[in-house]
Amino acid sequence: MSSSADSLTETTIPPWLDVYGGTPNITLQLLFSGQPPISQQLNNGQVLSIAETSAQPAVFLSGSSLDAGCSYTLLTIDPDAHSPSTPILKNVIHWIISNIPGSISPTQDATQVGEVVLRYLEPRAPTFFSAPYGIHRYYNLLFKQAHKHENIQNITTPLSHTFDTRGFIHTYGLEYPVAVTVYRVDVDS
Repeated sequence: MSSSADSLTETTIPPWLDVYGGTPNITLQLLFSGQPPISQQLNNGQVLSIAETSAQPAVFLSGSSLDAGCSYTLLTIDPDAHSPSTPILKNVIHWIISNIPGSISPTQDATQVGEVVLRYLEPRAPTFFSAPYGIHRYYNLLFKQAHKHENIQNITTPLSHTFDTRGFIHTYGLEYPVAVTVYRVDVDS
């Protein structure tokens, strides 16, 4: 791997996300239709503008490790709020979809078959802090569920600062992430 690729990996995918103990064969693809439209699969670490991420993306799952008898949960988290250099609001939760069936087809949008616990909160510059806000990372984490969730508490405050990711994982019996896609957003754009 080249040094520029190493640098990209270090800034977008932290070591604590590499917890698989192997490489699961599940692909998590996001497709935004914001302006201007992105016509290809989102690449890990790709930098997007606020306009490109203003609309909820479509989410596609595929791979031989998807378990048709299980369900999955998707979390989207921004660990860089309010800015990467001063992440005093880190781990703002931007999206939760639960009970995505493992039997999903590769052409089915998971947002249409899963249960939205927290609607998509588009990246935006906070109004209560002064600029610059920098380039934020958005982690899209797919977890296998131990069982179908009947009563995930609705999170009605989308700006839930310091979202307790580990607490959520523990409370709802989620396993390690089985797929991760990271995109970055230039919040100053």
